[in-house]
Amino acid sequence: MPNWCQTSYTIEGNPLEITTFVHLLKELEQTADSAATQDYGRLRMEDVVTKLGGDSSVIYCRGKITDFQERRGLLLLDAESAWIEMVEWRHFIASRFPSFRFYYVAEESGNALYLTNDREGKYYHDRYFLDDIEGGSRYFETLQEACEYVSTLTGRSVSNVNAIKNAIAEYCDQEGYDDISFYEFRITFD
Repeated sequence: MPNWCQTSYTIEGNPLEITTFVHLLKELEQTADSAATQDYGRLRMEDVVTKLGGDSSVIYCRGKITDFQERRGLLLLDAESAWIEMVEWRHFIASRFPSFRFYYVAEESGNALYLTNDREGKYYHDRYFLDDIEGGSRYFETLQEACEYVSTLTGRSVSNVNAIKNAIAEYCDQEGYDDISFYEFRITFD
């Protein structure tokens, strides 16, 4: 059983290409084979690849689209995939719809994978994540916000990622917690 990676995509592109892709997704959703949907839901990524003439045994696409909607000329798409963001799937879709520009944020907590290709924060602003099982998880757009929160939580003044991680480790030792982790989203260039 894989760890599931949650990915949100915002896709910019030619309005006709976006509409065409949305219609394809709706068609696949309505005609999904019920036996095939047991593991991955009604809208499997491999079915999208096959429908667009690709070979899902060559293109890694293990996952499903959990939601999609067209909004203000953009396509918003959420996916759940095995272990990682589906790079090959995304590249294949972009090869079929050349005007598409994918922005994404992906999270897979089992392997501490937090990444985005939205360098400027156009659609995905969060850059840090505090995973606190007991106290609730929090996202932060800036290091300063994260530092302020962790300083308040731990009682230690912190000013960088290493100081945050050290303060959290000491706080957990003192309080008997082992369920707080801090992550920085890695910026990808793909």
